[in-house]
Amino acid sequence: MTSFNNALISAIQGQIPKKREQQCFLKDIIPLGKETIYRRLRGEIPFTFSEACIIARKLGISLDSLANVEMQANPKFELEISVATPSDYIAAKLEQFAESYSSVLIEPNLVVQSIFSCIPYPMFFPFKNLFNFKMFKFLYQLDNKNIPEYFSEFSLHPDLEKKRLHMVELNRGTPKDTIIVDRKMFVSLMEEIKFFHSINVVSDEEKNILKKEMLELLDYFEHQASFGIRRDSGTQSLVYLSNIHIDHCYTYVKADNYECAYMDGIYALDTISTTDPRICKIHLEWIESLKRFSTLISVSGEIERRAFFSEQKRLTEEILNV
Repeated sequence: MTSFNNALISAIQGQIPKKREQQCFLKDIIPLGKETIYRRLRGEIPFTFSEACIIARKLGISLDSLANVEMQANPKFELEISVATPSDYIAAKLEQFAESYSSVLIEPNLVVQSIFSCIPYPMFFPFKNLFNFKMFKFLYQLDNKNIPEYFSEFSLHPDLEKKRLHMVELNRGTPKDTIIVDRKMFVSLMEEIKFFHSINVVSDEEKNILKKEMLELLDYFEHQASFGIRRDSGTQSLVYLSNIHIDHCYTYVKADNYECAYMDGIYALDTISTTDPRICKIHLEWIESLKRFSTLISVSGEIERRAFFSEQKRLTEEILNV
């Protein structure tokens, strides 16, 4: 704890060289007396964890990097989970998505690499009915006593619809990326829709609407794969098809002043992340290693790309046939 505390004090001194300004800075953000602040800065009394979180956030520094001074063998992870009720959870996560996008997208020379075992949530944002279905499924699973029995009776609060549309706009700023997808990524969603239809929660008409949007989603992604660019942002996006099963969703983000590793889709919408450089290195190596077992279908690989998307559309018609 001593090394962590010393590292925090050094970080404060590094950004705010003058002692008087250090004291004023801490007094403004932490409810402590003048003498207590002096003793904190002299290292006589360690900062509490909550104080360290506040200071780190204000200074824009990583607690991970401070903790690594203390224990190089124990990387720190953050579970970006909401403690709200299932109904409030969606709003909280959309807000968190927006904040994360806004803060990360400003990083210079940002590059993203991802592995997807299932359709990532950002891909649902432009498709209202598919997005609503995923939210309905989530709430139906966790909070079915407080959710309508039928999908036809379900609707998102207008504020959530605004957040969804806001995310569509933010997606237009998506940086250069590389994506490796499981060949069954789309089929899992088709099977979910089919199941809810089989238990009469989704009607024939709704199933057809969802099928129509599913085909639109496939067209959208096929365009991205064909030209190697995103239709909405014009940024480069290289798509690979994995020839082996992908067990989860992983994302690696790198910029000039930022590096982070994510494991997405925890408890549906949550994410485990870390800025620990060793984990980021392992994360990147894992993604790069999977490329050896994958086929690039962006710009090149036309025969395999056409075959893949033709098969997905055939399965959509077959599985979601009323």
